[in-house]
Amino acid sequence: MYQNFKTKHKGKALKDMVWNAAWASNNVIFRKCMEDLENEDKAAREWFNHPERPFNTWTRSMFRTHIKCDMLLNNLCENFNRWLLCVLVLLLNLELLNLELLCVLKFLKLLFVMKFLKLLLLVFLREAGV
Repeated sequence: MYQNFKTKHKGKALKDMVWNAAWASNNVIFRKCMEDLENEDKAAREWFNHPERPFNTWTRSMFRTHIKCDMLLNNLCENFNRWLLCVLVLLLNLELLNLELLCVLKFLKLLFVMKFLKLLLLVFLREAGV
């Protein structure tokens, strides 16, 4: 889209303003960026009002954040259940070795915390857009 924009509206300042608007993470910042663009060049701002260029197709602030299908949630649940099954097998193996229950619980707590932190990191990276 920027390639089409720059054919009529050239300049580094306009380019930076358009990219700031595209990367804006919420509507307040997006509106501010568009106001700055309008103050700089009214015709450039009007270029974005065309119906073929709806904001929700090019600016991050208007992208939908909800999941359209349950496949992702289902995959997360399956992975977690598989992990629980592995822990159960490990627990049974440890019991066979007659280890103290306290050591087993500490070990399971450590495994659970590590898995939880990994899931949090994945969610954080997904929301950060990495």
